[in-house]
Amino acid sequence: MRPGPVSAVAFPEGQGPAPRRARSVAESFRFATAGLVHALRTQRNLRIHFLLALLVMVLALAVRLSRLELAVLVLTVAVVLVAELVNTAVEAAVDLFSPQLHDLARIAKNVAAGAVMVSAIGAVVVGILLFYQPLMAVLAHPSAVPARHSQSYLTLVGTSLTLLFTWAGKSWLTRPVRLAGGMPSGHSAVAWALATAIYLAGAGPWLSLIGAVLAGLVAESRLEAGLHDVWEVAAGAALGVGVMAGVFLLLG
Repeated sequence: MRPGPVSAVAFPEGQGPAPRRARSVAESFRFATAGLVHALRTQRNLRIHFLLALLVMVLALAVRLSRLELAVLVLTVAVVLVAELVNTAVEAAVDLFSPQLHDLARIAKNVAAGAVMVSAIGAVVVGILLFYQPLMAVLAHPSAVPARHSQSYLTLVGTSLTLLFTWAGKSWLTRPVRLAGGMPSGHSAVAWALATAIYLAGAGPWLSLIGAVLAGLVAESRLEAGLHDVWEVAAGAALGVGVMAGVFLLLG
Protein backbone atom coordinates (compact mmCIF):
# COMPACT_ATOMS: atom_id res chain seq x y z
CA MET A 1 0.00 0.00 0.00
CA ARG A 2 1.35 3.42 -0.94
CA PRO A 3 1.61 5.97 1.87
CA GLY A 4 -1.04 8.65 1.86
CA PRO A 5 -0.42 12.34 1.41
CA VAL A 6 1.21 14.36 4.16
CA SER A 7 -1.44 15.70 6.51
CA ALA A 8 -1.43 19.37 7.43
CA VAL A 9 -3.34 21.65 9.73
CA ALA A 10 -5.47 23.94 7.57
CA PHE A 11 -7.60 26.92 8.55
CA PRO A 12 -10.16 28.81 6.44
CA GLU A 13 -8.76 32.02 5.05
CA GLY A 14 -8.84 34.76 7.65
CA GLN A 15 -9.88 32.36 10.45
CA GLY A 16 -6.53 30.81 11.36
CA PRO A 17 -4.63 31.82 14.49
CA ALA A 18 -2.55 34.95 14.02
CA PRO A 19 1.19 34.30 14.19
CA ARG A 20 2.67 35.18 17.57
CA ARG A 21 5.37 37.75 16.93
CA ALA A 22 7.75 39.22 19.45
CA ARG A 23 6.67 42.69 20.49
CA SER A 24 10.14 43.75 21.61
CA VAL A 25 13.79 42.76 21.40
CA ALA A 26 13.63 41.49 24.98
CA GLU A 27 10.68 39.24 24.10
CA SER A 28 12.62 37.95 21.06
CA PHE A 29 15.42 36.93 23.40
CA ARG A 30 12.92 35.22 25.71
CA PHE A 31 11.48 33.23 22.80
CA ALA A 32 14.98 32.24 21.64
CA THR A 33 15.98 31.25 25.17
CA ALA A 34 12.82 29.18 25.58
CA GLY A 35 13.59 27.34 22.33
CA LEU A 36 17.18 26.64 23.37
CA VAL A 37 16.12 25.46 26.82
CA HIS A 38 13.45 23.17 25.34
CA ALA A 39 16.01 21.61 23.00
CA LEU A 40 18.52 21.09 25.82
CA ARG A 41 15.89 19.49 28.03
CA THR A 42 14.48 17.16 25.40
CA GLN A 43 17.39 16.32 23.08
CA ARG A 44 20.03 13.99 24.49
CA ASN A 45 22.47 14.52 21.62
CA LEU A 46 22.35 18.30 22.04
CA ARG A 47 23.17 17.92 25.74
CA ILE A 48 26.12 15.70 24.84
CA HIS A 49 27.39 18.18 22.26
CA PHE A 50 26.94 21.06 24.68
CA LEU A 51 28.94 19.27 27.38
CA LEU A 52 31.66 18.33 24.90
CA ALA A 53 31.80 21.95 23.73
CA LEU A 54 32.42 23.12 27.31
CA LEU A 55 35.18 20.54 27.81
CA VAL A 56 36.82 21.43 24.49
CA MET A 57 36.79 25.14 25.31
CA VAL A 58 38.41 24.49 28.69
CA LEU A 59 41.06 22.34 27.01
CA ALA A 60 41.65 25.05 24.42
CA LEU A 61 42.29 27.58 27.17
CA ALA A 62 44.52 25.14 29.05
CA VAL A 63 46.83 24.52 26.07
CA ARG A 64 46.86 28.25 25.23
CA LEU A 65 45.45 28.22 21.71
CA SER A 66 45.90 31.54 19.94
CA ARG A 67 43.01 33.97 19.57
CA LEU A 68 42.63 33.04 15.91
CA GLU A 69 42.55 29.34 16.77
CA LEU A 70 40.00 30.03 19.50
CA ALA A 71 37.86 31.95 17.03
CA VAL A 72 37.94 28.99 14.62
CA LEU A 73 37.06 26.61 17.46
CA VAL A 74 34.16 28.75 18.69
CA LEU A 75 32.77 29.01 15.16
CA THR A 76 33.06 25.25 14.68
CA VAL A 77 31.30 24.52 17.96
CA ALA A 78 28.55 27.00 17.07
CA VAL A 79 27.99 25.27 13.71
CA VAL A 80 27.49 21.89 15.41
CA LEU A 81 25.08 23.29 18.01
CA VAL A 82 23.12 25.22 15.36
CA ALA A 83 22.84 22.06 13.26
CA GLU A 84 21.42 20.22 16.29
CA LEU A 85 18.91 23.00 16.93
CA VAL A 86 17.80 23.04 13.29
CA ASN A 87 17.45 19.26 13.39
CA THR A 88 15.21 19.56 16.45
CA ALA A 89 13.08 22.22 14.73
CA VAL A 90 12.74 20.08 11.59
CA GLU A 91 11.65 17.06 13.64
CA ALA A 92 9.02 19.10 15.49
CA ALA A 93 7.66 20.60 12.26
CA VAL A 94 7.54 17.20 10.53
CA ASP A 95 5.76 15.60 13.49
CA LEU A 96 3.20 18.43 13.45
CA PHE A 97 2.34 18.21 9.77
CA SER A 98 2.86 14.48 9.30
CA PRO A 99 1.87 12.58 12.44
CA GLN A 100 1.56 9.39 10.36
CA LEU A 101 4.53 7.56 8.88
CA HIS A 102 5.41 8.95 5.47
CA ASP A 103 8.41 8.59 3.18
CA LEU A 104 8.83 12.35 2.77
CA ALA A 105 8.74 12.82 6.54
CA ARG A 106 11.40 10.15 6.94
CA ILE A 107 13.57 11.80 4.28
CA ALA A 108 13.25 15.22 5.93
CA LYS A 109 14.32 13.87 9.31
CA ASN A 110 17.17 11.81 7.85
CA VAL A 111 18.54 14.76 5.88
CA ALA A 112 18.43 16.99 8.96
CA ALA A 113 20.24 14.31 10.97
CA GLY A 114 22.77 14.01 8.15
CA ALA A 115 23.50 17.73 8.43
CA VAL A 116 24.31 17.23 12.12
CA MET A 117 26.60 14.32 11.27
CA VAL A 118 28.49 16.34 8.65
CA SER A 119 28.99 19.24 11.07
CA ALA A 120 30.16 16.86 13.81
CA ILE A 121 32.68 15.17 11.51
CA GLY A 122 33.96 18.57 10.43
CA ALA A 123 34.30 19.58 14.09
CA VAL A 124 36.37 16.48 14.82
CA VAL A 125 38.71 17.29 11.93
CA VAL A 126 39.07 20.90 13.09
CA GLY A 127 39.75 19.69 16.63
CA ILE A 128 42.51 17.35 15.45
CA LEU A 129 44.15 20.13 13.42
CA LEU A 130 43.99 22.57 16.33
CA PHE A 131 44.94 20.31 19.23
CA TYR A 132 47.40 17.82 17.74
CA GLN A 133 50.54 19.95 17.94
CA PRO A 134 49.89 21.52 21.40
CA LEU A 135 48.97 18.16 22.93
CA MET A 136 52.00 16.43 21.39
CA ALA A 137 54.22 19.19 22.78
CA VAL A 138 52.81 18.71 26.27
CA LEU A 139 53.15 14.94 26.07
CA ALA A 140 56.73 15.20 24.81
CA HIS A 141 57.70 17.68 27.53
CA PRO A 142 55.30 17.30 30.48
CA SER A 143 57.29 19.77 32.56
CA ALA A 144 56.96 22.51 29.95
CA VAL A 145 54.44 25.07 31.15
CA PRO A 146 52.87 27.35 28.50
CA ALA A 147 53.09 31.09 28.97
CA ARG A 148 50.72 32.42 31.61
CA HIS A 149 47.59 34.23 30.61
CA SER A 150 47.19 37.80 31.76
CA GLN A 151 45.01 38.43 34.79
CA SER A 152 42.55 40.48 32.74
CA TYR A 153 42.22 37.57 30.30
CA LEU A 154 41.59 35.12 33.15
CA THR A 155 39.00 37.48 34.64
CA LEU A 156 37.19 37.72 31.30
CA VAL A 157 37.18 33.93 30.89
CA GLY A 158 36.03 33.39 34.47
CA THR A 159 33.22 35.93 34.15
CA SER A 160 32.07 34.41 30.84
CA LEU A 161 32.01 30.89 32.30
CA THR A 162 30.16 32.17 35.37
CA LEU A 163 27.46 33.67 33.16
CA LEU A 164 27.26 30.46 31.13
CA PHE A 165 26.88 28.24 34.20
CA THR A 166 24.37 30.68 35.68
CA TRP A 167 22.25 30.46 32.55
CA ALA A 168 22.54 26.66 32.58
CA GLY A 169 21.45 26.57 36.22
CA LYS A 170 18.43 28.78 35.56
CA SER A 171 17.52 26.60 32.57
CA TRP A 172 17.57 23.38 34.58
CA LEU A 173 16.42 24.53 38.02
CA THR A 174 13.93 27.32 37.34
CA ARG A 175 10.48 26.69 35.86
CA PRO A 176 9.27 28.57 33.99
CA VAL A 177 12.65 29.72 32.75
CA ARG A 178 13.31 33.38 33.44
CA LEU A 179 16.41 35.54 33.52
CA ALA A 180 15.17 37.69 36.41
CA GLY A 181 15.11 35.63 39.59
CA GLY A 182 15.51 31.90 39.88
CA MET A 183 18.32 29.60 40.93
CA PRO A 184 21.10 30.73 41.06
CA SER A 185 21.35 34.52 41.33
CA GLY A 186 23.29 35.79 38.33
CA HIS A 187 24.06 39.17 39.94
CA SER A 188 25.47 37.48 43.02
CA ALA A 189 27.48 35.03 40.91
CA VAL A 190 29.12 37.73 38.77
CA ALA A 191 29.75 40.04 41.73
CA TRP A 192 31.50 37.35 43.77
CA ALA A 193 33.39 36.13 40.70
CA LEU A 194 34.82 39.63 40.22
CA ALA A 195 35.59 39.93 43.93
CA THR A 196 37.47 36.63 43.72
CA ALA A 197 39.40 37.84 40.68
CA ILE A 198 40.45 40.98 42.58
CA TYR A 199 41.77 38.85 45.44
CA LEU A 200 43.55 36.29 43.24
CA ALA A 201 45.13 39.04 41.14
CA GLY A 202 47.00 40.16 44.25
CA ALA A 203 45.32 43.52 44.59
CA GLY A 204 46.05 43.67 48.31
CA PRO A 205 43.93 43.21 51.43
CA TRP A 206 42.12 46.54 51.29
CA LEU A 207 41.03 46.27 47.66
CA SER A 208 40.08 42.64 48.22
CA LEU A 209 37.98 43.67 51.23
CA ILE A 210 36.28 46.41 49.21
CA GLY A 211 35.52 43.91 46.44
CA ALA A 212 34.00 41.47 48.93
CA VAL A 213 31.89 44.22 50.55
CA LEU A 214 30.59 45.37 47.16
CA ALA A 215 29.77 41.79 46.19
CA GLY A 216 27.92 41.37 49.47
CA LEU A 217 25.95 44.57 48.82
CA VAL A 218 24.98 43.32 45.35
CA ALA A 219 23.76 40.03 46.84
CA GLU A 220 21.88 41.86 49.59
CA SER A 221 20.17 44.09 47.01
CA ARG A 222 18.73 41.03 45.29
CA LEU A 223 17.20 39.95 48.60
CA GLU A 224 15.84 43.42 49.28
CA ALA A 225 14.25 43.53 45.82
CA GLY A 226 12.51 40.22 46.50
CA LEU A 227 13.95 38.66 43.33
CA HIS A 228 15.89 35.93 45.13
CA ASP A 229 15.89 34.07 48.41
CA VAL A 230 18.94 33.39 50.58
CA TRP A 231 19.68 30.02 48.97
CA GLU A 232 19.64 31.42 45.44
CA VAL A 233 21.98 34.25 46.42
CA ALA A 234 24.28 31.87 48.29
CA ALA A 235 24.32 29.47 45.33
CA GLY A 236 25.25 32.34 43.01
CA ALA A 237 28.08 33.41 45.33
CA ALA A 238 29.44 29.86 45.55
CA LEU A 239 29.24 29.48 41.78
CA GLY A 240 31.07 32.75 41.12
CA VAL A 241 33.85 32.04 43.62
CA GLY A 242 34.28 28.44 42.46
CA VAL A 243 34.40 29.18 38.75
CA MET A 244 36.77 32.14 39.02
CA ALA A 245 39.07 30.31 41.45
CA GLY A 246 39.12 27.30 39.13
CA VAL A 247 40.02 29.46 36.12
CA PHE A 248 42.90 31.15 37.94
CA LEU A 249 44.12 27.80 39.29
CA LEU A 250 43.90 25.82 36.05
CA LEU A 251 44.72 28.45 33.47
CA GLY A 252 46.83 30.94 35.39
